[in-house]
Amino acid sequence: MIIKIITGFFCFNIICCADSFDSEIELRLLRDVTERLAFKDFHRKETWILASLIRGESEGAKIEGAYVQNGELFIPSGAKPNLQIQGTCEVIATLTGGLKSKSFKYGWKEPAIRFGSRSREQFNDMDISEQEQIVSPLRRGGIAICRVNQNVDGLDFLKPVFLLPLGWEQFVEPGWKYYQTNPELFRKEHAVKNQEQLKKLLKDANPLLAVQSARTLGEVGILDNISMSPPISESTGLKQAALMYLFWKYTPEEAKSTFVETINTIVQRAKTSEEIKGIALSATLTYEPFDGLKYELQLVKALEQKQLSLGIRTETDRYIDNIVRDELEELTQQAKENEERKKRRTAQSRSE
Repeated sequence: MIIKIITGFFCFNIICCADSFDSEIELRLLRDVTERLAFKDFHRKETWILASLIRGESEGAKIEGAYVQNGELFIPSGAKPNLQIQGTCEVIATLTGGLKSKSFKYGWKEPAIRFGSRSREQFNDMDISEQEQIVSPLRRGGIAICRVNQNVDGLDFLKPVFLLPLGWEQFVEPGWKYYQTNPELFRKEHAVKNQEQLKKLLKDANPLLAVQSARTLGEVGILDNISMSPPISESTGLKQAALMYLFWKYTPEEAKSTFVETINTIVQRAKTSEEIKGIALSATLTYEPFDGLKYELQLVKALEQKQLSLGIRTETDRYIDNIVRDELEELTQQAKENEERKKRRTAQSRSE
């Protein structure tokens, strides 16, 4: 982290270091498209846009009143850093509302949260609001769907903001038009009645429709292995990761064994890392321990074997590297501890 004096202002500009682990953006993307973005939330009286967010030149956090004397940094008591947010919003398409401007500037200050060195586990432990600020497209740039709150100033002017994977912007307008024609299809209360149509959409070329269909089915507990296996095996990248994450999230415990067997088959049949990168990404970023850990452990070991057989060493295969390096030892140890606890409970119950 670099600290420098801004001449003429009694403040310091803290230039944040590069990401401590390089999957933070992917985690933001995965959460936005699977848990936050939903066409049913776009109200006609609001202004929703698809936009390219271009970050401004000045970026960093400023501590008002801080100064250096004799080589030492002095920060006033109670002073907190403010993050300078500024950039340009280039409107690609207006989805709702009557926004006439095709380009506008934005800028404000907001309290800086936590930057600097951090592990993936530390990042995962942060509140969603903290994670969103660190990887905000308003600060970093990116393609996003935003709501423009025209009568509001400051950090609420563009909120919420849903970051999109590269290339998904072409699917926003077609997906939105499809939703407008079928507004009841993605509503949870109609999911059981519409499940056949929703299951067909799981294989749709539009990833936004496929992901929102999976979430709608999952929310009412009718995602199944037969419907989800083909789209997961036929997808790649963030689409594959999103579908796998949603199925894993909503799959009952008793169905996980069959699901993992299916995923293991996909992993073993893969001829290139590109075919399973989304599986590794989802497993890496959404890992949450549960009783036994046997399913995660099976998946990690399958990915490790595939890593060795494919000779994965390149930057583009870092998801698989991450899960093998970071998770295998931890998962194995936790599985052993869980097994030992079960044995002790069994022995105790027998003695009683």
